[in-house]
Amino acid sequence: MVEIDLTTVPRRSSTAKHNMGVLFDQFNELNFYVEDEFKENFYLQILRKLFPTIQLDKIFGLGGKAKVIDAAKSTLMSKKDIYILDLDFDDILGIKENLNNIFYLNRYSIENFLIEQEAIRNITKDEKTTVKNDDIDQTFNVDKFSIEVCSFVKEISPAFLMVRKFELSIGFFDVETNRDMDFDVTPHGWKGDNLDDYKNSLKTEFLEKYPDLNYEHEYEWCKQFFEDHLLIINTPGKLLMRLLKDKIKKTLGVVKYTSYESFNYRMGNHCDLHSLHFLRDDISAFIA
Repeated sequence: MVEIDLTTVPRRSSTAKHNMGVLFDQFNELNFYVEDEFKENFYLQILRKLFPTIQLDKIFGLGGKAKVIDAAKSTLMSKKDIYILDLDFDDILGIKENLNNIFYLNRYSIENFLIEQEAIRNITKDEKTTVKNDDIDQTFNVDKFSIEVCSFVKEISPAFLMVRKFELSIGFFDVETNRDMDFDVTPHGWKGDNLDDYKNSLKTEFLEKYPDLNYEHEYEWCKQFFEDHLLIINTPGKLLMRLLKDKIKKTLGVVKYTSYESFNYRMGNHCDLHSLHFLRDDISAFIA
């Protein structure tokens, strides 16, 4: 199968995409604008589920949070143009944009809302058509999954917040589950030296950039936002979904040949999305 590198495909500017909302007025009862230009189809299926009675033919990805905010400022009087932003770490860092036509997710990203047992059942039955729900639930359960990966996630997530808060060039650690996760212990832990090497590099850059600050104090401050009950909210959703995919591949024997992006799309297609009803209700109140 031919793989297409979407980053090389010519794209419209964010301004042009924003103006396309006018062209789609006859097809869209509402115009939704999101950050990621490669998630337009993904968001389209999500928003059609949340607003089944509203005609939606096109979602507009503007290519970044700043561009969505700028576009929102230009249509403050419109009730038809809706702007959705990932929470990221904006709430923790006190940098949320307060505009009436901007609607923040209340978790890190849209992926954080996709971890549902029912979706996992349906994805499994897509590939194993005769399997029973009870058999799936006995083999894999999202609550058990959360416990199993809790320690693993807590070891890396504060580092992500450090990177964002202090604008460190090291970036986020790219987790590779088979390389980094020890499935032989429960809760699953880290294996190898990659995490330690990353944290050492993180500390080195921090101290070079902020020699007067206490690294240990700042790291401890970040850790408070990743207590057990906050992991689903503040952990980057792409990491959680990567772990989920690799875990159900290992336990249920499905999604073996599915990319992470396709897995997220399939999960979104099967999710009930009850955890996104707050977004539906807030937008409904805005357009009323």
